[in-house]
Amino acid sequence: MGPHRGLVRWLRPEFQHPGEAKPAMKQEALSGTVDETDDAPVAALAATPWPKKMPEQIAAVRDLVVKTNDEHEAGDVARGFKGAKEKDVEEVLDGLAALGLLVSYELPEGKRYRSAAFVGRG
Repeated sequence: MGPHRGLVRWLRPEFQHPGEAKPAMKQEALSGTVDETDDAPVAALAATPWPKKMPEQIAAVRDLVVKTNDEHEAGDVARGFKGAKEKDVEEVLDGLAALGLLVSYELPEGKRYRSAAFVGRG
């Protein structure tokens, strides 16, 4: 099997799953093939609507931040979703940190989050 093993690509995702982000767009944003600037993964998801239900919000934020070694700020993550409020995104990030999926820390510039999977690896 090729490098896309396990990735389902719908021919017409807007009909298959209305209101959800396109899986291919999420995968490209998280794969590291996107431009290596700090805001690249967030910018790639700028058109993704903020889910209305909490479980979907948690999954959307998790999918964005847990799979990369990037450092994230709540405001930057919120800008990656159309209609998201920074306070709501920060609560989701804090919840993911409480579950051990993220590590949060304070910098002089403000609170930051990083995937726990990459902490200690450099």
